[in-house]
Amino acid sequence: MRNKLKFLSFFIIASIFFTVGCKKDYIDSKETFLPELTINGDAFIIQTVGEIYVDAGAVATAAGQEIDYTTTGTVDYNVPDIYTLDYEAFNEDGFSVTTSRQVLVVDTLAADEDYSGSYQRGSNTPVTIWTKDGDNPYLYHCNNPGGVPNNAPFNVNFDVYCVEPGIVIVPLQQSGVLAPFYCTDADDPSSTRILFNSSATVGQVAYEWYVNGANFSYLVRTFKKL
Repeated sequence: MRNKLKFLSFFIIASIFFTVGCKKDYIDSKETFLPELTINGDAFIIQTVGEIYVDAGAVATAAGQEIDYTTTGTVDYNVPDIYTLDYEAFNEDGFSVTTSRQVLVVDTLAADEDYSGSYQRGSNTPVTIWTKDGDNPYLYHCNNPGGVPNNAPFNVNFDVYCVEPGIVIVPLQQSGVLAPFYCTDADDPSSTRILFNSSATVGQVAYEWYVNGANFSYLVRTFKKL
């Protein structure tokens, strides 16, 4: 009988301790307003070398009230290249939102170049055609960035910009079934400035690049002029 009383007492005490302990796990909750971030102006800007870049900034809000945001990245307006500016804002509970802007700096001499034509990777692959835009002298509309043979989904359209004679850039492509992707130079994969041999004749290498994207193998792709 004594053992039964001891067990019963232990059970009651343990139950009380467990009940009190559980009460400590309850915490108050509150509503949080996620931050919103909108850049001022265009998300893609083209400007010429020497033109000082003045960023239009962004507007960040939470619960309808403006909050602070940060900007990372710089634009060297003396070097033709593509530059990315990233904006980020946090609400009072630590939730964040980000957005970005790309600034393309071009040399006006690039407008006189014309890289229109047909190019081919290997010998049994589809032809990649470059067509110069009639309204933007720096822009080319192209297809099949990877020169992938016999695979229709890879024959997507994309844009290339000539930023100075002999240098082209493939900015981040945000549309299409293979997006996002962009290209970097074969000799320097960290560089978006890609060498283009404008004097290449039929059968000679015109350009080489890496296509950076989840759907592409990371290898050098070499294209010859047709």
